[in-house]
Amino acid sequence: MSPEDAKITFLKIVYRWPTFGSAFFEVKQGTEPNYPEMLLIAINKHGVSLIHPQTK
Repeated sequence: MSPEDAKITFLKIVYRWPTFGSAFFEVKQGTEPNYPEMLLIAINKHGVSLIHPQTK
């Protein structure tokens, strides 16, 4: 496999990840006791995701 083919294969795989192309923000939440105090929010063209900062 050439380096170019490897790059294309890699991008085809990561493009399917739910957080691909996301902007990430670390936020502090104080309303939901079942969630940790600090969260990551990922925003992309598919919507908004809440991510636990330790387990991601």
